[in-house]
Amino acid sequence: MANLTDMSFAESRRGMRRVLLSALMLASSATASATASAQARSALDIGGAAVAGGEEIAYLRALGLLDTTYVPVMIQPLSRHAQQRLRAWAAERNHPWRGRFASESAEAAESDGGTRNRVEVLRPQLGLIYHSALPLSRNDGVVWAGRGVTATVQAGASLRWRAVDAQFAPIAFRAQNVSFPLAANGQVGSLAFNDSRFPFRIDHVQAFGDDAYTRLDPGESFVRLEAYGVSAGFATTTMSWGPGREYPLTMSPNAGGFAHVFLGTSRPWNIGIGTVNGRFISGRIEQSAYSSVVSGSLHRFTSGLVGSFTPRGLRGLELGATRVMQVRWPEEGPSVAQFLRPIQGVVSDEGSGFSNNQNDENQFASLFVRLAPPASGFEAYAEITRDDFTSSIRTLIAKPDDLALLLLGVSRARVRGNGTLDLFRVELTNGELSHHERGQRGLNPPYWSYGHHRTVQGLTSRGQILGSPVAAGGSGGTIAWDAYSPRGRSSLSFERQLRLDWLPALGATGGTRQAETLYGMRFERVRFAAGREWTLTLAPSRILNRNLVVGNDLWNLELGARWRGW
Repeated sequence: MANLTDMSFAESRRGMRRVLLSALMLASSATASATASAQARSALDIGGAAVAGGEEIAYLRALGLLDTTYVPVMIQPLSRHAQQRLRAWAAERNHPWRGRFASESAEAAESDGGTRNRVEVLRPQLGLIYHSALPLSRNDGVVWAGRGVTATVQAGASLRWRAVDAQFAPIAFRAQNVSFPLAANGQVGSLAFNDSRFPFRIDHVQAFGDDAYTRLDPGESFVRLEAYGVSAGFATTTMSWGPGREYPLTMSPNAGGFAHVFLGTSRPWNIGIGTVNGRFISGRIEQSAYSSVVSGSLHRFTSGLVGSFTPRGLRGLELGATRVMQVRWPEEGPSVAQFLRPIQGVVSDEGSGFSNNQNDENQFASLFVRLAPPASGFEAYAEITRDDFTSSIRTLIAKPDDLALLLLGVSRARVRGNGTLDLFRVELTNGELSHHERGQRGLNPPYWSYGHHRTVQGLTSRGQILGSPVAAGGSGGTIAWDAYSPRGRSSLSFERQLRLDWLPALGATGGTRQAETLYGMRFERVRFAAGREWTLTLAPSRILNRNLVVGNDLWNLELGARWRGW
């Protein structure tokens, strides 16, 4: 790997200048061509469909804790119908960000095709992210902000015509990607950049090489049709499944989206004993250039299902489940049986060991619950996941924590006398395999989910984990406070992460008592100005025992700035 002093900073600066110049030209063009209707209203995120894990859904979720209206957040992105209803609801109530929502009438939100036909230019977005010592995943989607400066730009347009809804919102970024000392995984060449512990079981990069990294992605783009309570289409959008705010376990905003088709409910379906919501997806996932798979099919076929149930008479209680199946992309193309795998058996064939994996499948499933009593200002939620198949129902009952991850969270919202909405939240996750399971599996060191020994890219997309990167490291927790006022948002959070606790170069047990641990704080301020939006981020952190070397402590500073148009 090149040393820091060997880097061509002039070339990196030229590349970043090209990205920023292109971004400014794109933003200027978009501003000049924006329609009067787009300029007449303020918005959040990119101004089109609400982004999974984005500013709009986070605010609506907090606001919903103080109202009798339950805000569904388990299946993101939201359907068009759900989005219209929530925006109409927010436009009719007094709260700090009322001016950020379009005036869509409740009558228009009631019908799948009620919104007028229109074409709109989305809010252009420019961003800069700086990491002083090493990259840290922050649920920032397809953008991978390496060490040094990363520049991002996003723009696009949306279309609504009767029951059809479409959006094109590509995103581009260029990461300076300055080199830093990697955790030794015993490999050379491109594999040295892969996961520090299990480079042959997951496509989880430590760094995208040691040179500048540039990427153009379709981003938050989709085409969908909604009618008669059903939503279907094609998308590359970010997804977030389950109740987690910081650490969603199955699908999260961490890696961004991938190309997939989807079919689901556009509104809750009444089944007598309650209501149900659900979504089914099938798609193709790409790997990074640092994966251990170098021959045959380099892509994976995935099929997933997420659903939730609200019992009749128990508003504010939502129960749900997810299941995702993956297999290396078949040469003849996916079969009908592979499309339908999420609704098939979860138990291996006991007569032949674990032969239910005969097609090199990787399974990931979870159960979750969220309780948010109407107008209580309070919510509590939990999710437990399980990686891969169980050998029998008896084994599942006896050892439900085998290859499991756990998420717990609580939030409390209140309104101050000056009208500011405060949200206090705590979220904890743990992703390490219980020690009593390791011996049975022939393992001495700690083990974690998301990897696999057959579909060896694991639950990842282009080198980033689709679930929680914190749970992948071991465990973590966040304590945070958000203050929403008419001027914007101020947030302060404290976090701890167990990032690394074993390296193959240290042997089976070496290093387990000198875990690499991060302690950090994050301050973020969002300010609205004439319809535009500015976000500034300051996040210092201290990493202890970097690469499991006792006393090898370092500081990392993250700085961020983002601008969004009208």
